[in-house]
Amino acid sequence: MKVLGNRGVAGAVALSLGLAGMSMSAHAAAAAQADTTADGSSDDSIQALQEVVVTGSRLSRLGFSAPTPVTVVSADQLKLTGASNVADALNQLPSFRPQTTPMTAGFSQSNLGSNILDLRGLGAQRTLVLVDGRRFVPSTTQGTFDINLIPSALIDRTEIVTGGASAAYGSDAVAGVVNLILDTKLEGLRGEVQYGASSESDNKETQVSFAAGSKIFDGRGHIVFAGEFVKNEGTGGCFTRSWCSPDGTSTYNVTTNPGGPGANGMPATVMGLVHNSSMTPAGLITSGPLRGTQFNNDGSVSSTPFQFGTNATPVSLFMLGGDGQNYFNRDLQINPPVKRFTLFQHARYDFTDSLSGFIEGSYGQVDADAISASAFDSGSLVIKRDNPYLPASLASQMDTLGIAQFNMGRVTEEPGLSMTHALRSTYRLAFGLNGSFGEGWSWDGYFQYGETRNSQSSTANKISANFTRAVDAVAGPTGAPVCRSSLTDPSNGCSPINPFGVDQISASALAYAFGTASSVFNYKESVVAANLRGEPLQTWAGPVSTAIGVEYRDDKAVGTADPVSSVAGFFTNNAAPIDGRIEVLEGYFETAVPLLIDAPFAKSLELNGAVRRTQYDRDNSSAESTTVDATTWKAGAVWSPIDLLRFRVTKSRDIRAPNTAELFSGLAGSFTFIQDPVTSQAYNVRTFTGGNPQLQPEKADTLTAGVVIHPPSEWIGGSNLNIAIDYFDIDLSDAVAQLGGQLIVNRCVAGSAEYCQFVTRDPSTGLLTQLFNRNLNLNSLKAKGIDIDIDYSFDLDSLFENAPGRIGLRALATRTYDLTTIDSTGFVTNRAGQNGAPASQLSGVPTWVVDLTLSYQLRALSVYLQTHSLSGGVYNVTAVGPRDAGYDVTKPNSINNNWVSGRNYVNLAASYDLTSAVQVFGSVTNLFDSNPPVAPSSVGGFNPVLYDPIGRQYKVGARVRF
Repeated sequence: MKVLGNRGVAGAVALSLGLAGMSMSAHAAAAAQADTTADGSSDDSIQALQEVVVTGSRLSRLGFSAPTPVTVVSADQLKLTGASNVADALNQLPSFRPQTTPMTAGFSQSNLGSNILDLRGLGAQRTLVLVDGRRFVPSTTQGTFDINLIPSALIDRTEIVTGGASAAYGSDAVAGVVNLILDTKLEGLRGEVQYGASSESDNKETQVSFAAGSKIFDGRGHIVFAGEFVKNEGTGGCFTRSWCSPDGTSTYNVTTNPGGPGANGMPATVMGLVHNSSMTPAGLITSGPLRGTQFNNDGSVSSTPFQFGTNATPVSLFMLGGDGQNYFNRDLQINPPVKRFTLFQHARYDFTDSLSGFIEGSYGQVDADAISASAFDSGSLVIKRDNPYLPASLASQMDTLGIAQFNMGRVTEEPGLSMTHALRSTYRLAFGLNGSFGEGWSWDGYFQYGETRNSQSSTANKISANFTRAVDAVAGPTGAPVCRSSLTDPSNGCSPINPFGVDQISASALAYAFGTASSVFNYKESVVAANLRGEPLQTWAGPVSTAIGVEYRDDKAVGTADPVSSVAGFFTNNAAPIDGRIEVLEGYFETAVPLLIDAPFAKSLELNGAVRRTQYDRDNSSAESTTVDATTWKAGAVWSPIDLLRFRVTKSRDIRAPNTAELFSGLAGSFTFIQDPVTSQAYNVRTFTGGNPQLQPEKADTLTAGVVIHPPSEWIGGSNLNIAIDYFDIDLSDAVAQLGGQLIVNRCVAGSAEYCQFVTRDPSTGLLTQLFNRNLNLNSLKAKGIDIDIDYSFDLDSLFENAPGRIGLRALATRTYDLTTIDSTGFVTNRAGQNGAPASQLSGVPTWVVDLTLSYQLRALSVYLQTHSLSGGVYNVTAVGPRDAGYDVTKPNSINNNWVSGRNYVNLAASYDLTSAVQVFGSVTNLFDSNPPVAPSSVGGFNPVLYDPIGRQYKVGARVRF
């Protein structure tokens, strides 16, 4: 395997220098300017590189002249680092936020096992994923694509446009485009076997892949097959890591000061090691004069009262210290187990020298399991005096105190852990023709059909209404316990529950109060598209390039759920039914016009522009059909005053049309952990999410501007140096999003009446009872920052005489200034520099993400060292802590710790060619076993979006090629 390439390939050599990707413009520019090797001989690989059509445009463009920055990750990078899939490699790039991975599924467990790409932290739905320049059928309920469904063995490279590209590629390309380029010209056979595990002896992973290709029909045709199987056994829960649970009973989270901000000298919110404050497996009384009374496993009253910790209230979920443990996060896996396999086939046939056809098919399946939350009631069970299961001593106490009822909390472990299983399969068939005619004209057209089927089930799931009825027991006509509801409705099937003790619930009661939530989701997409490219005229500075095309898409989503889920009746993992269809018809025109060449102060100057007109027809069985139109455009320029310097700028209007789930999904119920500013208590609130058929397309105005510097190699002793600095500014209006339960409550309490319609409180207690968190067109979403890419490579003998090998150095960095949401009231939330992901909120992005890489190649040996660094940041940008200006414990948004420290991860990998056909390799990620900092989120006391919770991992394997 040639990791660093030939010396004269200049910037293109950097395709294999680091896991982090690079600016294609800088490197292809170097390739164009250095079309010979260091010894002066020609190099065919350079000519091949110059013919690459980069993703930033529909035109047949050279990468160096693209006005929009394009980042490239090569297949060699994937191999060298031992990553088992392309998503793991891409998610380390500073421009990505890995918001949706198997580790971030949490209790909601939607899209379990998926690996979804999210450029700029703007949301995965705003990143368009292509395969060989064509859309792929969505694989999730949010209309996004799990790129693990493409065999990594067949990926030749991945090109990422880190800026708006809707005019070229259509809706969804607001943050950019990820284009997976496949090696459909593969000759021969290659295979790989890889095994890995963490230093904790979990997260064991086995991967087997192959790819084979051959010419057929005397060379007029070519066929390729590829497949891949990956099995990851997952990890244990938080209690398996000492950094996550130092005492084996508690985890880090936040509590609310029940006395209000400043009470007892504490701020409004206190972060620390917590236990559950209002429940135990045997039962705990949480209200009235009997508060703190707990029960033994046999149901009798314990002689030892429950010891409450700091900030415990009758309904709060967490407290600092105290008895019990954190049952909420106890069993939730850090990384759930996932199995996946993919198959891919591509065949091409040349009918004539100017006419070819292809047919392509693929199938992928993801099989994932996860542990959900055990059913719990945080002080919400109402036990009345006439409950026949009451211990006699307790009943006597109630009579003495004149108590008619009390509230109790309980973790119901009898039905076993709630297990979620997801099985998702995606298949796709595409065929088309392409050809050429005249002088430099080419065309292509294709049809594509794809379908995704996703089924998911969650066992041992509490049926909330049934459980409540079953707990409310009375003595029946015969004296035996019955449900109170059965006295008036004997046929309702209710079987009473004994809530005192452990394993005191009958089998019939468990069968009545618990069930399996299940759902089936089916997504179908048909695409017909045609494109024409050519050079209609010649100017004094070169040919004018044009591209024109049309596309029709038909997307249909149908999802059904079990009857209980359909009314949000389960404790968690309720699925919402969906029924919707979107038809899209669009056409585009793109052109590039050279204005100057070899002129004073203008080695070259070119303008680039595109426009696209799109119509969306949207309908479902229960909503009135709607039609929306959109126009997108872009204008760019590339100016090179001298050979070593190139400036580029692009301004564009981009859109994202709401997908079928955002428009047409029904209401789904779950729980959201809310810190209630009205009652100064923190507890779980029933929250309903759902679609909105009146949503309008999002609109984004994007500006990218940058400079590429490539000094001639003779100026720097035969070395290669490339520098690219690019500024990005994305301003998205009418953003489709859910505000999040906490923000809805906060804004309502702050006086924004428009949000209070989504909030319901109990009129007697003032406690929140339910929230509605529907999709809305919010005001705006902004992302602004700078990408920096510095690449330097040289032969070692240029520094030390006769020293063998070649060195590659790379620095990649993203500085984010804004990741801002501005709601319709003008309230600004900037999550740039937020390293936390508080419950019911998305993660922010660090101010700085920096990748430094060092690679060394000596004939058969390749060694790679990478550091992936995150700057520290705040835990919650809406809070103020001791390190923040204006901190005061009496402020309603005060918190005792609002800082999340940064991390520097070190990865090491090496490969060795035993023969020309056999290579062995190994890697260690998180070499120094850096633990994640404290940053409570919905999955535990850490933020798995930004930080590695697994620890040091080892991988070894072998590759063959014939």
